[in-house]
Amino acid sequence: MIKNLNKRGAELSLNVIIIAAIALIVLVILVLIFTGRIAVFRVGVEDCGSKGGTCIAAKEDCRVKLKSDNYVSLPGASCFTAGQKDPDNPKCCIPT
Repeated sequence: MIKNLNKRGAELSLNVIIIAAIALIVLVILVLIFTGRIAVFRVGVEDCGSKGGTCIAAKEDCRVKLKSDNYVSLPGASCFTAGQKDPDNPKCCIPT
């Protein structure tokens, strides 16, 4: 009986190690997603269009260009055209 108990204890600890390793991998992936280290998730979050914004030239004022006082510039948002940065319209204006 003692041998059977020791074998069962070894199996239990191996299962715990495997589950802990899987949990650690999942945790690392979640941290990468939420800190923006994975570009697939970051593009949609930073995209001006996904925020309902409009890209305009950097020199222009959002309120003047869009003819409305209800727009403000959103720093940090990226302007993309067909998946690539738009150098002619680098400023994002969003409705308030």
